[in-house]
Amino acid sequence: MNYYNNNVDKIKRLVTIQNIIDRYGYKPKKGFISCPFHNEKTPSLRIYTDTNTFYCFGCGMGGDVISFVAHLFKIDFGSAIMRLDDDFGLGLCKQSESRRRDLDARWKEIQSEKEKIDNLKKMYKDHYYVVSCWFRTLWLQRKRLAPKTSSEKLNPAFIYALHHTDYLEYWLDTYNTFEKWKEVYG
Repeated sequence: MNYYNNNVDKIKRLVTIQNIIDRYGYKPKKGFISCPFHNEKTPSLRIYTDTNTFYCFGCGMGGDVISFVAHLFKIDFGSAIMRLDDDFGLGLCKQSESRRRDLDARWKEIQSEKEKIDNLKKMYKDHYYVVSCWFRTLWLQRKRLAPKTSSEKLNPAFIYALHHTDYLEYWLDTYNTFEKWKEVYG
């Protein structure tokens, strides 16, 4: 127990929450990052550099540098201490080569999953944008080409717009969030 207490105090003194955020590739905007512990559109995890802590207003996760690393890598408290010691070269504890490989493999797995989600989110935004533009174009075409009288001949472009705007509107309503889109296309 003494081993943990000594290292916990040293780590909390030597490693700041800002060091953690920078080291693991997060780019805070006005003190907020997208929470790595749940999916979200708007960054809700607040970084408190004055107290060296964090809190997510989306999922309620909060804590210090050690708990951030433990949750980020899905490892226990002791492993988080060793990970911080190793990543920041503190030299507080020695870990076996196999333990280091396990942690590195877990980190690569987490980074790969994060990259996959980021790519899917970009694909969703692109897909949603294209469908939105197509819907808007057809909706305007439908309004512009609508017959003025009941005897006027229907323009084929008007008929095309009639057939497709309802479907596109349904698609936009159905897949209005990344999570819904991901269930089908991800």
